[in-house]
Amino acid sequence: MRLFLSGKDDQVLRQLVARMEQASADLNFEEAALLRDQIQAVRRITEKQFVSNQGDDLDAISIAYDSGMACVHVLFIRQGKVLGSRSYFPKVPANTELAEVIQTFVGQFYLQGSELRTLPGDILLDFELPETGLLSESLSGLAGRKIALQSKPRGDRARYLKLARTNAATALTSRLAQQSTVHQRMKALAGFLHLPEIRRMECFDISHTMGEQTVASCVVFDANGPVRAEYRRYNINGITPGDDYAAMHQVLERRYGKALEEKNIPDVIIIDGGKGQLGQAKEVFASLQVDWNKAHPLLLGIAKGSDRKAGWKRCFWSLKVKGCPYPLTHRHCMLFSISVMNLIIMQ
Repeated sequence: MRLFLSGKDDQVLRQLVARMEQASADLNFEEAALLRDQIQAVRRITEKQFVSNQGDDLDAISIAYDSGMACVHVLFIRQGKVLGSRSYFPKVPANTELAEVIQTFVGQFYLQGSELRTLPGDILLDFELPETGLLSESLSGLAGRKIALQSKPRGDRARYLKLARTNAATALTSRLAQQSTVHQRMKALAGFLHLPEIRRMECFDISHTMGEQTVASCVVFDANGPVRAEYRRYNINGITPGDDYAAMHQVLERRYGKALEEKNIPDVIIIDGGKGQLGQAKEVFASLQVDWNKAHPLLLGIAKGSDRKAGWKRCFWSLKVKGCPYPLTHRHCMLFSISVMNLIIMQ
């Protein structure tokens, strides 16, 4: 707090980032998430402190790169005030120059998304681009006025670009720490389930309103975390209202009773429910007539258990056992599995 009030924002961010990385390495995921939120809060406060007397309308764009991942950060300044910012994480092919990454990003960001975005008068860049003139001409033609691309600003503009550079670095560090956390959780879950690895995991939950409008949700994780583009919702029809077992039976038949590419065959399928829901899943898989290896996925049920202790869940592998209880703070599979279930509920 003393450093922050003294204006040493960069030092505060560095210390928070270091603590977040250490918490992630120690598998203290709750602490790492809290520190990540604090980093974002400091960034937002720092941005609001930047005010120019020149009334500029400009964007400042910087890039950070580490461990095969890139972060492009865009700072939006209108009438001399920072209105906000956003981080983007484009896929970068191997041996690609960062200047080329920024040039491709700027072209796509402004030219392809121009109908949703107001072009500023100036764009500040961290690198000199090989085709600055051509890009500036294209943007000027689109806006109907001069759009300048500047790579070596001074004064207040240099401060804006420095802020964008700092934000890009901290956002990249946060993303890498988050990805590392996911990898650690996946590894811990695989070890707990006695699997060599988990490349793909799919999770299901059933919801309805007073027994009506039943919907099944499916979320997908790969080794890097949530794959939101593959999230699915299924409207459930033709069942007795409120029959969650029949709903689970239907969604699993629709999801897996068809041809699947090998990369889309999950290693683990998590069912939100106890023995009853797990029984439906096993019944569906026993009856599947498919070409892919239906015996490959491990079916796992997650339920609150008969005692319904707050923060505790119970794992079910088999219909013949009572289940294995674990607290919410356990470092292995349960913390990760419950976070998945929370994602399902939020869909």
